[in-house]
Amino acid sequence: MFSQFTSLLGLLRTELEAQGLAYCYLDGSMSARARQVEIDRFQRSADIPLFLLSLKAGGTGLNLTGADTVVHFDPWWNPAVEAQATDRAHRIGQTRTVTSYKLVCGGRWRRRCWRCRTRNARCSPACSKPATTPPPS
Repeated sequence: MFSQFTSLLGLLRTELEAQGLAYCYLDGSMSARARQVEIDRFQRSADIPLFLLSLKAGGTGLNLTGADTVVHFDPWWNPAVEAQATDRAHRIGQTRTVTSYKLVCGGRWRRRCWRCRTRNARCSPACSKPATTPPPS
């Protein structure tokens, strides 16, 4: 489960603990060693069904082949960041089908964020195409 807001992850942690559900947690405030401990716990234990990750800290450099579901709790303005986070579960060694969900709520700010994100997604392929003419010397 990814969120750009560690405060939301904190609320989720509180609820999971109240329900006695096992989970792992990773955000940018953790040391590299602490992050690796959480990653290893998640990857090795089928008894831990949830991994809460901050979008930016958990979006790069991780292999989460223990996951088969990815949930984005809030849309990010840059769809490439979300795609990179989702790709953490689509890694070499993944043997299961991975399903990805994006939760989108109503509200004026959310609609603006979603429009910005959609516009960026349309621009992204154009930005990654090779140039058809050489740059000026």
